[in-house]
Amino acid sequence: EVVPTAITVFNNMLIYGGDYGDIIVYDVEKLKLLHILEGHASEVSSIYIDDKHLISGYMDGTIKFWDMKTWDTI
Repeated sequence: EVVPTAITVFNNMLIYGGDYGDIIVYDVEKLKLLHILEGHASEVSSIYIDDKHLISGYMDGTIKFWDMKTWDTI
């Protein structure tokens, strides 16, 4: 069972992170999974988005910056 711990909406995307460390990007208009951003074993505690980047914070104190065009970490 996935427990969402951080949720935000940006344009047509629902973006949430859970207690397992991944971030899910979901298109709410097309009802389609777009991306699963993997990178931490710790719980996602926060998500911030601007036009180009997604920034995620984790309970282990780390922060990741994601490029929203490629969905790679910066």
